[in-house]
Amino acid sequence: MAINKLRPATPQTVLSVLISTLPPDRQTSALSIYRWVKYAIEPLTVESLGHALAASAVSDTSVLDIDYDQLLQDVTRMFSGAIVVEGRILKFSHSSFYDTNIPDEYGGENPPSIHGFLAETCLKYLMHQEVQQRYAKLSVDKYSGDVLKKPLALPGDDLLEYAVRFWAEHYRLCESYQPTELALDFFRTSLGLEDVMSQQVEEEEHSRWFQQDAWLAIAEAARNGNEHIMRQLLEKVQPQESGLQDAIIWATSSCNEGAVEEILKRIGFLDEFNWPACILSRAAASGLDSLLSALIKAGCNINKRNEDTDETAIHTAIAWGQKTAVKLLLDSKVDLGVRDNLGRTPLLLSAEFGQPEIVQMLLDAGASVNDKDESGVSVINTAVSNGEFEALQRLLAAGADPNDGENSEDSFELQPPLVCAAEHGRLQCIRVLLEHGADPRVDSNKGTPLYVLCHLSGVAEGCRLLIERGAEPNQFYTDKEMLLRRAMRTGDKEVIGLLVENGAQVNSSDTWEYAVFKTPLAFAVLLNSLEMVEFLMVKGASVNYVPQEADSPLYTAAYYSIDIKIAEFLLERKVDIHWQNPKGWTAIHAAYDSPKYVTLFLESGADVNKMSDSGTVLMMSARWDFPDVLRCLLAHRPLPNLDLKFDYNPESPSYGDTALVMAVKSGSHECASLLLEAGAEVNDKLKDARFILQHADLDDSETAYKMMRDFLDRGTKANHIDEEKNTALHGVGSVTPVEILQTLVDLGAPVDSPNEHGYTPLGIAVKKGNVAAATFFISKGARADIYDTGFGSFLHLVCQTQYPKSETAFEMWKLLIDAGANPSAAGPEPSCESLLHAVIRAPFDEWTRAQIFLHLMRNANPPANVNAPGGPQAFPVLAAAHAGHPDIFEYLIRHGADVDVSDGLGRRAVHYLAVFEVRRKSAMRAARVLAKAGADLQATDRFGRTLLHFAASMADEELIEFILRKLPKGHDINVRDNDGWTPLMWACRIPRHNRFIQRLVKTCGADIWPRSADGEWSALKLACLSGQDEDAKDLLQPPAHEREREGKDGSKQVWDSGFHDIAPATNDSTDWMCDSCFAETVGSRYRCTVCFDYDLCFKCFATRKDMHDEDHELKECSRGEFVGQENGGVLREGLDADNESNHSNGDRVGGGDSSIRVGTDTDEDDFDSEDE
Repeated sequence: MAINKLRPATPQTVLSVLISTLPPDRQTSALSIYRWVKYAIEPLTVESLGHALAASAVSDTSVLDIDYDQLLQDVTRMFSGAIVVEGRILKFSHSSFYDTNIPDEYGGENPPSIHGFLAETCLKYLMHQEVQQRYAKLSVDKYSGDVLKKPLALPGDDLLEYAVRFWAEHYRLCESYQPTELALDFFRTSLGLEDVMSQQVEEEEHSRWFQQDAWLAIAEAARNGNEHIMRQLLEKVQPQESGLQDAIIWATSSCNEGAVEEILKRIGFLDEFNWPACILSRAAASGLDSLLSALIKAGCNINKRNEDTDETAIHTAIAWGQKTAVKLLLDSKVDLGVRDNLGRTPLLLSAEFGQPEIVQMLLDAGASVNDKDESGVSVINTAVSNGEFEALQRLLAAGADPNDGENSEDSFELQPPLVCAAEHGRLQCIRVLLEHGADPRVDSNKGTPLYVLCHLSGVAEGCRLLIERGAEPNQFYTDKEMLLRRAMRTGDKEVIGLLVENGAQVNSSDTWEYAVFKTPLAFAVLLNSLEMVEFLMVKGASVNYVPQEADSPLYTAAYYSIDIKIAEFLLERKVDIHWQNPKGWTAIHAAYDSPKYVTLFLESGADVNKMSDSGTVLMMSARWDFPDVLRCLLAHRPLPNLDLKFDYNPESPSYGDTALVMAVKSGSHECASLLLEAGAEVNDKLKDARFILQHADLDDSETAYKMMRDFLDRGTKANHIDEEKNTALHGVGSVTPVEILQTLVDLGAPVDSPNEHGYTPLGIAVKKGNVAAATFFISKGARADIYDTGFGSFLHLVCQTQYPKSETAFEMWKLLIDAGANPSAAGPEPSCESLLHAVIRAPFDEWTRAQIFLHLMRNANPPANVNAPGGPQAFPVLAAAHAGHPDIFEYLIRHGADVDVSDGLGRRAVHYLAVFEVRRKSAMRAARVLAKAGADLQATDRFGRTLLHFAASMADEELIEFILRKLPKGHDINVRDNDGWTPLMWACRIPRHNRFIQRLVKTCGADIWPRSADGEWSALKLACLSGQDEDAKDLLQPPAHEREREGKDGSKQVWDSGFHDIAPATNDSTDWMCDSCFAETVGSRYRCTVCFDYDLCFKCFATRKDMHDEDHELKECSRGEFVGQENGGVLREGLDADNESNHSNGDRVGGGDSSIRVGTDTDEDDFDSEDE
């Protein structure tokens, strides 16, 4: 089998098997592909490979008509991933395949023979009739003048460029396998085979194609620098401008001065010659002095930019290091101020390239040493950043300022030269700068040169030079770490020793405001380098030098769990193991999570009972659940004080707690058991099993079970009842396992006993979302139909709780219903909210609400009352509208909900349509349902507000048109509410462009003159306040000739333009609505200081006593705080509808479609039909 042949699995074996298992005809193709991929001088594209395979085929087929997609599929199938295509290039997928040796039918792989095959393929291709027609693409006119490009680009769409460039290379490599006979049919001028060339010239001199072929050969000879052959051919051809243009261009590629001069002679024979556009740049790059001189003599513009590189000849000559070319251009007075595309003058460029002789030539020619590029980088810093110290020396000798520079946050290249040199570690540049007077103490926002240099290792010589010239080694800053610490990061002891020997203090405190490890020794510990610690100690560092606000080296080692050998070394050097920080922590406190450190410190005499702000180390390991540390402490003799009480801070919630209490509160089950086994006291708190259930975060782990059993075995009582009548089972948590509950019940814990607040253990399980515990309690006889005026029924509890997992609510609901919970029970007082109302506004997700709602409607016995009063919105249908649940809203109406009931403010379902838009839901469906059900569309609430008022503050144009169509003919479009506001005024106050303004004014004829009852507001004034556009504001004022009119009472009315002018409101957010008028409005916002989620707009605020609890105070608020109140008073902004709490007259609970499929269980009229 082929798979067996893959052994051993070497690259050569893989390729050999892949090729040998192909059919014979495919093996030949596969070998050809393998040879091209391995031996091609430059990688081939899929297209060029296709042409190569076609050219080597025996049949006389087209070399251009190739299916490249098929070829790529063939390569993929043949080589199974050994050959891949990356960016159109064919290559082996792994470099090891290039070292394989695949034999052919004649024996092993023979590289000369393969090169002969490739050379022959290239020649056949070049001689193919179809290919010869493509030679024109090789003309210089087809290529740009970019001197950085190769003479022939490689588009890769055929084999032409490759064959022209590399057939000769393959020919040279094929030794005795040269295809000589084939080569006689092709000009080999690039090889210098004069005999072949002479023979071909003699045979074809009189051919009609000779002149064309000869000029192609001249260009090829010029490209390869074959001066002799080129001269011979030039003697045989007629002077031709285009041919000479090609020849001179390609001659610059070979840099053959003789060939160039020969071509220049021929150019001289012409009366006129148009130099190629790119020739000046190529001459400068190639350093062809004769050509450059000829161009200058011919009057070429030496300051002209190359169109492709956007640089002048002087820049090109500098970039290529052509000194004589630079001199020729300088002698011709080239512009020294001209800049390349990167903003560099010739001097800046030469400084960057590090050409001291050219730099000197430019300076001698008058170039300014004060040159800067477009970013402000000086010529001196250009040389420094590139490490060109010889060029730097020339610049400084010419007068460049060694201290030039500025403090820059952006770039070191803009800093003083010495700082720049230090950043890049340019030691020779530092030396040159110092020799020419650079200030070694110059400071910058990056630091002094010495400071900057010390971020590198291996720079001791540079540091020594700076210190010898006066640099300060004991440098401190407030905005960065001290110099010695910076140097320590590199680990270069030679530099650190140099700094210390010259004044850097090893016993010093870092002044950097963010320094945590302020002393060098503590920082060395943090670096986890015993070698550095020892080195600093040799240099005089004290293990007990701990300045204010610093940490001791031993404390640092323990806190960061550094290599313990460092701590052992410090202890050997008599470090103070009792040192404490301002919070009372000593080294042993810092080791609260490390058994090996705790053991070491106990053996070294640490105070195990030392109290800190986090307690003793025993308390810390118990609280933060490190049982291995706790074992070390409990194994120590004498034992730590197990019953010591936390007394460090009387204000702490842990004040008076023992380590065992802390373990319980933190849910550290194993640690609690360890303490119990060691003899820790079970105090009064812990004797109450409820305390343990409530605080210990008990789960179904073995450690939790063991801890509970250990407590029960040591005096914890399962039947304890506290002063609030709580039993042990009242401590049930969200994950308390049934096994522990069963144990408590077995030991006498009451299952169905209510506490003072009416909660039984089942009620607590419902609140916590522990379905398993609730199921257990019910199985033990707990009643599910408990009612209390404080929370209502347990079903109400489900609706009041936001469970971490959405499915928990429905599971708990079904469990309680099946256990006999009463769905008709009233809710908590005083509103006595019905269960249906509670479900509608509960904090459920869409799916859960739908499931519970339908379960209630279909299974309740007696059936749920869709018109049951009670709750913040008074009736279920209003709650559905307020919460933005269109499906539930429609379902209720289909099942008999009264559409004309009202809430405490007199608002009906039609008024609540405005809330749908606030909830980002379409209100159209609800509007059609209400209209079909006969709702009174002109009803007013207690404040005279109609549906038209509420609708005017909405942006739903379709809904507004529907309402206008449904209102009876002759309805008053200017109907006023109790504040004297018309619908137009309501429309003008919303904080966005309201196209309904135009509809009201132009189509409905709304009056623009009315003012509010208090005389403070008009439609135009409100539009200015809300920032409506100019078109809207133009509609809201009469033309100049109609600014007087007669009022209804016969009085004269005059338009007062000044009255309506008001600055736009500066709203800090628009993601809130008024809880009375449901408008997202501008202007002042007022929030209840008691409810904290009840807001009124500036309009409704005036009647706040009638709209909200008159005993509650409302204050203006802005940006999350009550206006004028510092700290505290923080408000909740932009609450999501599903997460907001409840309030009396306008809660925001709800949001999200309920996905109730109306009509699935009813034959009533279709409320979705469009009204005509």
